[in-house]
Amino acid sequence: MDTSTSNDQSTTVASSLKEDKGFTTFYRSLETVQDSTIRFFDRKGYYSIHGQDAIYVALLHFKTKKALKYWANDLAPTKKKQKLGNSSSSSLDSIATAEEDDEESNNGLAYLTVRDGIEFEGIVQKLFEQKQKVEVWAPKASRVGQWEIIKKGSPGNLQMFEDILNIKDQSLMVALRVSTIEGNRVIGAAFGDSTLKTIGVLQFIDNDHLSNLSSFLLQMGIKECLISVDKKNSVDCKKVMDKLQDSEVPFTEVPNSDFNTKNIEQDLTRLLGSINNVLNEIEKELAMQSLSCLIKHLDLLSNQSYFGKFKLVSFNLDNFMRLDAATFKGLNIISSDPTNKQGMSIFNLLDKCNTPMGSRKLSQWVRQPLVDQEEIETRLNFVEIFVNALELRQALRSNDLKKIGDLERLSKKLVGGKATLEDVVNLYGVVQRLSVLLSSLRSYEDQGSEMVESTFTQPLEQIIAEFQQFSAMVEKTVDLDQAYETHEYVIRSSFSDELSEIHNKKQNCMKKINQLREKIADDLGIDEARVKLHQSDKDGYLVRLSRKDEKLIRGNAKYIVYGTQKDGVRFSTSDIRKLNEAYMSSSVQYNEKQQGLVQRALEITTSFVPLIDDLCSLIATLDVFASLGHVSSSAPSPYVRPIVHPMGKGNITIVGGRHPCVEVQDNVNFISNDIDLTRDKSTFQIITGPNMGGKSTFIRQVGIITLMAQIGCFVPAEQAEISIVDCILTRIGAGDSQLRGVSTFMAEMLETAYILKTATKNSLIIIDELGRGTSTYDGFGLAWGIAEYICHQIGAFCLFATHFHELTVLQEILPLTVKNLHVQANVNDHSGLTLMYKVKEGACDQSFGIHVAIMAGFPDQVVQVARLKAKELESFESNSLASLDSVSQFIQDFKSLDMQQQDQDKVFNLVNNLLSKYQLNLD
Repeated sequence: MDTSTSNDQSTTVASSLKEDKGFTTFYRSLETVQDSTIRFFDRKGYYSIHGQDAIYVALLHFKTKKALKYWANDLAPTKKKQKLGNSSSSSLDSIATAEEDDEESNNGLAYLTVRDGIEFEGIVQKLFEQKQKVEVWAPKASRVGQWEIIKKGSPGNLQMFEDILNIKDQSLMVALRVSTIEGNRVIGAAFGDSTLKTIGVLQFIDNDHLSNLSSFLLQMGIKECLISVDKKNSVDCKKVMDKLQDSEVPFTEVPNSDFNTKNIEQDLTRLLGSINNVLNEIEKELAMQSLSCLIKHLDLLSNQSYFGKFKLVSFNLDNFMRLDAATFKGLNIISSDPTNKQGMSIFNLLDKCNTPMGSRKLSQWVRQPLVDQEEIETRLNFVEIFVNALELRQALRSNDLKKIGDLERLSKKLVGGKATLEDVVNLYGVVQRLSVLLSSLRSYEDQGSEMVESTFTQPLEQIIAEFQQFSAMVEKTVDLDQAYETHEYVIRSSFSDELSEIHNKKQNCMKKINQLREKIADDLGIDEARVKLHQSDKDGYLVRLSRKDEKLIRGNAKYIVYGTQKDGVRFSTSDIRKLNEAYMSSSVQYNEKQQGLVQRALEITTSFVPLIDDLCSLIATLDVFASLGHVSSSAPSPYVRPIVHPMGKGNITIVGGRHPCVEVQDNVNFISNDIDLTRDKSTFQIITGPNMGGKSTFIRQVGIITLMAQIGCFVPAEQAEISIVDCILTRIGAGDSQLRGVSTFMAEMLETAYILKTATKNSLIIIDELGRGTSTYDGFGLAWGIAEYICHQIGAFCLFATHFHELTVLQEILPLTVKNLHVQANVNDHSGLTLMYKVKEGACDQSFGIHVAIMAGFPDQVVQVARLKAKELESFESNSLASLDSVSQFIQDFKSLDMQQQDQDKVFNLVNNLLSKYQLNLD
């Protein structure tokens, strides 16, 4: 932040507010905002932010409150903003609220100034990443002292800000409607992305745990939700809102009237052009209600340029592997934290794309692993091509794709009427580079060349041919020389005598400015190359010297200094200022005269939007395959192509498997391990061994390898054979349950209940250290009962890491299902415990807790007492161990609970009552 500029702005704001009582009165009158909305007030060149908003932004962006200024107490408004907890943004909300009370009572109301341009854009982007809403206010032209909203946006609706943001991910909003139809809980959903001009609908039956809704929210990467509370279905609506919070999706309650479908067919006809091809979707009543709400809140009908440009798609949950929030977090598939404190996610690892479109498509693929074997094999075929085609891959990644910008964003600007002549030139540059890309694709003649030709080469040839008319228009209309040399984007002066005359004036001014620049170099006695011209939108042309040469003009009155930046000092002279003013005046005249021609050029360019969208899709897919090929071949040990069996067939067998995110960390020599989940032999595997020995990493890597295979990617192993699974369900860690007022044990119970009711025989279940949140006896009993239930009733592939060595007896009871594994560790009287990180067959025959404590540096006295007590407990026969019969009965009763009409609080009470009934202790 430029301190001098900030101080000047702060002084201006302070003085203007003291003089403008109208703003003070207006600010007092603002309604209390009931959600996470940050208000900016446009003050021509910069913005002011006030109160709690100012404190929040200061902490978020500047990481300090020192940037804050304060109004006098008599200016402070009486109303305070309240933040709702559904935003899931961060603890900054509560910090800002508490600190505002303190700051206001001591200093007056806090305010902050933000410069227009890069600073404002950066802050707005951070706010959307934190799942906040943004409003921009400006003075009303007709009434002094009154302000109005000129822009607003939210995480799921960035339409008004898309031209200033650099958002990699899609911005999807969903509207949800819940109802009971023929005794079933039915959810209707509609989602939309105005950038891609796509709206989608689905309607589905869901279970008590809303597992289908959870999968949909995560698979689509939903950023925001609209929901109404129907009194007839208030319990279900409460469950939906709980699920939204669990999935970290901010939501807004809207009136039931917003879901009215009276005009839905008329609205769809406007957006789609025709509804003849979507009659089946229109029959989905709840989905159409949700779509009505979505269309209203995205304000799609207010922009006539959207008419006839949208497409309606129907989303089918059965096409993809189901993933819930616990699995997303447990396997770290895509980090929802912009700071990525969890470490590298699977998406971060795989995303070596060169274009924003490629990153967005890869994000979609990672969120939506396939379950169709043929589709998976098709993707694997292309990845194999790009693994082997080193020359093609390097050409694409180092040159052909690097200079292609965000075409989806450009398409949106054209459709929204926000594009400029610069965007036209940028698109022209992309079109010109397509011939280089085409040449690289044509040069590939090795295995799979027919697939490359039909999928990429031939469609690209057609796209290039259809862009010829656009290229001819640009070359005839736009002054490309000036665009590339001075970054001024204007119509060719040859289009009219007036433009030619003004152009000559500009050129004459520019020539004289350059002559004066050369004279400055002579006067200072330095090489001409050290004196450069700097252009800015605000000041026009200035002269720039390096910071090292600044001393040459210091104190010389004829040099007018504008400021010093990292790249040097900017200054001018009286003669250059006069020429610069004449140049800028001529530029304004030129722009005024060319407006009609610019508008026509933009209209012609907009007519190519469908072709731009086709190019976007082709480039994105090509970029993803190149990225996956690069990651697969450049890993510490190359990835391999997995053998993929249809769902319900084959086994999960991995030789030399590795955790892809762990092995790329610095100073890590990863120990690979094998796994063999074989039907009717070893579908349930119990992993025991010391803490820190690698159990958690091992079971996670099996889940990740399965996920990567169904994405259509090569996997980190020497060999891999995967049976397609319908879902991956995990119970790993307590997460943030304490922050939601849920004990560790209760979190385990709820997540395990979700697994027991959701898993099928075609699922992959990963459970890590179940039973840690209660007493040892109860924990062991519950772990046994749950393991038995998975083996007998579900029959899914399951990895069960546990510290209860007694569970290994299950292999003797169920020899055709259960297999014991352990992580190897060596104990030596001299060197202590050595962790080998190698998974071996068989059960672990001892506990290593005290040895791990020694490794952690526990005092000798503590270790000695621990050994003594451990021996006492080994000889102590407890009478308080809950019987396995009681635990098994508890599991059965828990599963049979009717949770369909219960909210989360009532579920907690039911569980506690069962615990009391069977005398199981809850710590």
